[in-house]
Amino acid sequence: DDYQEIFAQQVRETMERRAAGLKPPAWAAAAFESGLRQSTEEEKSDSRAA
Repeated sequence: DDYQEIFAQQVRETMERRAAGLKPPAWAAAAFESGLRQSTEEEKSDSRAA
């Protein structure tokens, strides 16, 4: 259950930064970039299979 608490804290901090007009934390940008890269690779794989 610790991870849920940590995740909730990270979400709170991200929302506070957004409300203050700051950029998202570096870990959030890295996670987004990683997810974007992975979804792009999956789309390429799907189009090859079609």
